Amino acid sequence: MHSPVVRKFLVMMALLATPLLSLRANAGDLQGAMRFVSGQPLGVMGIDVDHLKNSTLYRRLGGQLLKEMQLHRKFDEIQNRTGFDVRRHLKSLLVVFPQQFTDNDDSFVLIVEGPINRAKLLDSMRKKFSLTRKSTPAHGEYFVTPRAKGPKLAFRGRYMVVSGDEASLRAALQRSRPSLDRRTVRWRAKRAAGHSDAFIIGTSNPKLRKKLAREDPNLGKLLDLDTELSLRPGLRLSVTAHFQSKKPAENVHGILSKGLDEATTSRIIRSFGFGRFITKIQLRRAHDTLHLDLKLSPAEVRDLVDQIEATISKKKAGVTRRPPPPPPAPDAPASPSAPPASP
Repeated sequence: MHSPVVRKFLVMMALLATPLLSLRANAGDLQGAMRFVSGQPLGVMGIDVDHLKNSTLYRRLGGQLLKEMQLHRKFDEIQNRTGFDVRRHLKSLLVVFPQQFTDNDDSFVLIVEGPINRAKLLDSMRKKFSLTRKSTPAHGEYFVTPRAKGPKLAFRGRYMVVSGDEASLRAALQRSRPSLDRRTVRWRAKRAAGHSDAFIIGTSNPKLRKKLAREDPNLGKLLDLDTELSLRPGLRLSVTAHFQSKKPAENVHGILSKGLDEATTSRIIRSFGFGRFITKIQLRRAHDTLHLDLKLSPAEVRDLVDQIEATISKKKAGVTRRPPPPPPAPDAPASPSAPPASP
């Protein structure tokens, strides 16, 4: 799986979390999926799909998002090949990025929760790959392909664990788990999995900071970033960024503050009615740490969705009702003929 394929696959799986055709009250079990997170990963992303399906934001906008992105055909193809209907069966999604992800972007681990038809999925894979079954006392049963870039996967109850790297898959399946303190990504992700609908918990290493520094020198000083989102019953977004020192935190705080001020006074944003929601964003700094918080009540979320729908309608009307082209310019008057020559 070359890096563009991996990126498309991860984006695709993240998008799978948006379908709203099923409105079950059951919740996904992200806490259970956390048992596949080993060591001290670079980052963990989790989505409780069932909880998101029942939010006002997704109930009203999810179907339209699917239609705009033309994902129904892809979902149908997945269902026909594997028997897994993403729109009804996907309950939660967890993606783990080990430290070696900065060197090997096949080392991610994807944990999918849902009623997976193991036999049909394996039969589908055998049409493209030559699968080999392996089993060890420490890791249990799992399947690999002889291709270095081919998928590796295992089934554990209601979870399917997938990776592009056998070593990363084996680490996820390792049955023993050492205890970790509260500063680690794994501990923070487990905490977020207990009360958030979606989260991204991450740290950095020298290689990642070097890459971030190319985008902005201040980002090259980022140590940790925790983002948590809850849509029950309103909306709560919390972002915490920890930097190496006070100065980069101060610089980023200034950049974000200026951006929020400009957005609040922007004529375009105000014309679409989003200014009052931007003013709800709270930004504060405590020495080397930035905090960004946004809280909306259920009524405010409904107002936000109304505004988004109205904006979409305006844009569609602007596309479908373009003003007629201006009439062609009148022909230039003919130049007067030269007077006849004198006899």
